[in-house]
Amino acid sequence: LEKVRSLLGDRPITVTSAYRNPAVNAAVGGVKTSDHAQGHAADIVVAGLSPYETAKRIRDSGLKFDQLILETSRGVVHISFAPRMRQQVMTQAGKAGSEIRQGLWL
Repeated sequence: LEKVRSLLGDRPITVTSAYRNPAVNAAVGGVKTSDHAQGHAADIVVAGLSPYETAKRIRDSGLKFDQLILETSRGVVHISFAPRMRQQVMTQAGKAGSEIRQGLWL
């Protein structure tokens, strides 16, 4: 996340969710295979940037990540640094468990 902060002009980053034990992960509707449960993911809000702008800048930066998910209903960006490093960019417009679409969408 330090690389993300530097990339975004050293703006403050608020982490709204990071590691989740199995009980917490289930309580918030996370899937059992969530990268949060492995300590590889964080949901973030960046001061002075919309979640869309945050996700767009990360996507376009060349930074290596596994998943970047714009979660529009929650107003956060999920970023995972799981070892797979697939560079997946997606949008989830609904609540936990709702459809996730490829690409960034408003």
